[in-house]
Amino acid sequence: MVAGSHNLESSYFLSKHKTIETFPLLRQNNLKASMIYHDGQSNDAKLNVAIALTASAHGADVANYVTVNSLIKGEDGKIIGANVEDRFTGDKWKIRAKVRSPMLFWRRALALFAQ
Repeated sequence: MVAGSHNLESSYFLSKHKTIETFPLLRQNNLKASMIYHDGQSNDAKLNVAIALTASAHGADVANYVTVNSLIKGEDGKIIGANVEDRFTGDKWKIRAKVRSPMLFWRRALALFAQ
């Protein structure tokens, strides 16, 4: 199971007093109360396995312990794949891929790697 009641605590309400006691550096002007949420937590390993299994079930080839040696760009300069290497066997191959709007951090990292 990737998430659900087995992995996460329930969210709960904190009074103003308890909020200040728990988070003393929090600005207190206009503070009324707070909520503690746990639903944003995830187990990355389980999530990645679930994604890999789903992709495989839909016909994708899945590899682990692979290093990206370089990115492949199309004529328009957009990334269309990668040259990769198996870290255990040394086998090398090309992966075709579409990059779909990565989060800002990954977009910057990808741009630096692509230079």
